[in-house]
Amino acid sequence: MHRLALLLSIIALPLAVTATAAANTRQTQIVTVHETQPFVPATNACGFPVDLREDGSFEVTDFYDNSGTLFKEIVHNFGGPFTVTATNPANGKSVTTRSETFVSITTFNPDGSVASSSDSGLIFNFVVPGSGTILLSAGRLDFVTGFVAGPHAFRDQNTAAFCNYLLDP
Repeated sequence: MHRLALLLSIIALPLAVTATAAANTRQTQIVTVHETQPFVPATNACGFPVDLREDGSFEVTDFYDNSGTLFKEIVHNFGGPFTVTATNPANGKSVTTRSETFVSITTFNPDGSVASSSDSGLIFNFVVPGSGTILLSAGRLDFVTGFVAGPHAFRDQNTAAFCNYLLDP
């Protein structure tokens, strides 16, 4: 009886380890950002330099298949609002938005190339007291298929109020 149990444990242990190693895996990390960089779409739309300050944290979850190949990545806000401030460096004028509902999902082909990439939720909504929304991107954007739902200021070329606000001292 003891030999049978020993034999079964010798056979079962490698199978259990193999099954565990072959399971899909998920890795999650929290990334905190406090950085300023050129706000290229705004600079292109406005015709003058616009800086973008990002402050906040987001969670990045990577999903791997049984062979360890990355097949999906999901990024979303974590631990409170993600604050974005656009500034005209020439005059210091700025406007801020906070996003709490933004989700970015990217799927990958087996060769590592991007199969789909989309942003959903409230990407940004720059609001000025007394003027209301001056730049809005909300809904869904699929960067591979081109599917769009909702207002997206840069795509819709609806940036005049934003540019005029930052230009006016």
